[in-house]
Amino acid sequence: MSKKRACYFFVGFMAISLFMIVVPSVAFAGPGGIIAREFANTWIGKAVAAVFVIVFLPLFLYITFKESIAKNKTKKDLVALARVNGDFRWTILNERAHTIVTQVYSAWRKSDAEKAMAWMTDWYWQNQKSTVLDEWESSGLKNHCNLKKVKHIQPLYVEYCEQEPGDGEGSRIILTVEVNLQDYLINEQTEKIVEGDKKYKNFESIWTLLYEGNQWKLSLIEESSMSITYAQMKNDLEEAQGYIKTGFKYKKSMQE
Repeated sequence: MSKKRACYFFVGFMAISLFMIVVPSVAFAGPGGIIAREFANTWIGKAVAAVFVIVFLPLFLYITFKESIAKNKTKKDLVALARVNGDFRWTILNERAHTIVTQVYSAWRKSDAEKAMAWMTDWYWQNQKSTVLDEWESSGLKNHCNLKKVKHIQPLYVEYCEQEPGDGEGSRIILTVEVNLQDYLINEQTEKIVEGDKKYKNFESIWTLLYEGNQWKLSLIEESSMSITYAQMKNDLEEAQGYIKTGFKYKKSMQE
């Protein structure tokens, strides 16, 4: 790693760490265990955020620039992968991602983990049910999670894998997901809000989709601060390069 790149990494790490300390943006609650807090809406929070933005504006611009490049590169790589397997076409993937986001938030609104099962990998569904939904229930908490709108979904990173030639099994795509929603936890006995509030707010997080059994499924949700980490990673298309060069086209009927 060059000194210049190491310097960027150190400054970025310190800035993100400081931001997470002085302006907390998430706590454990909604899908993926994430809910927005309201510190930045207090006058102290606004003042701290304003100073922080002014001081670190060049770094924010750098991060935005890196993410923009990563998103454009990933879309181009998806075009190449779509020639091998049609399920990597961005129009199809984007539609599937919107459906997953909508269905998962709907399941959280109803506190119905079974409803989300078809849209998640088995591991992630079990993880969310046992560490989030079941814990809320045992603690006497209920999550009110009302999705108003999916504002945007953008690809940030793609990793191609396979079990059979061109099947894409085990591939992953990282997405930035921004929604407008109402999200808060309430104590069912006291009916008091213990996390979040009733305001609708824009909220961004990082979703990982895994290609499993010819379907894209949710396998992880992370905080938005992870976006720069994925933006700095190089898309992994190594296993697909031969297919892209030769024009090989995978057909699902080949598995039958």
